[in-house]
Amino acid sequence: MSEIICNSIEYVFAETIAVITPHDVTLEPGVSWKYLPVKEKPVYSCNQRNDNAGPITEETVTAVTKSGIDGLLKRNLAHGVVLRMKTNRKTFYVGTDRYPCTVELSGDGINDTWTFTSTSPM
Repeated sequence: MSEIICNSIEYVFAETIAVITPHDVTLEPGVSWKYLPVKEKPVYSCNQRNDNAGPITEETVTAVTKSGIDGLLKRNLAHGVVLRMKTNRKTFYVGTDRYPCTVELSGDGINDTWTFTSTSPM
């Protein structure tokens, strides 16, 4: 059965996470999730492969926003993030405090394309 990813992405910087479990993320006091207003459904992919260091999982999320939407994230591209996303059935997280998402940004002046990638051992 397939799940539908909602038009919603929220993020926090990995260093602001107090505790993380497979099903929940507790943030440091005073920190809240930041909303990234996407123009269309984000694209999520997950690949598992064997590497020289052992089996790894790579998750990628690509999202398109209007150009210039999130200045905080743009100013802090070097910081790892954890994403919170929802489907029609559950909430799931991409990245962890130990293996956060790296962020790449490209744009054409009208739209920004965000690529979030998290690589972790299985």
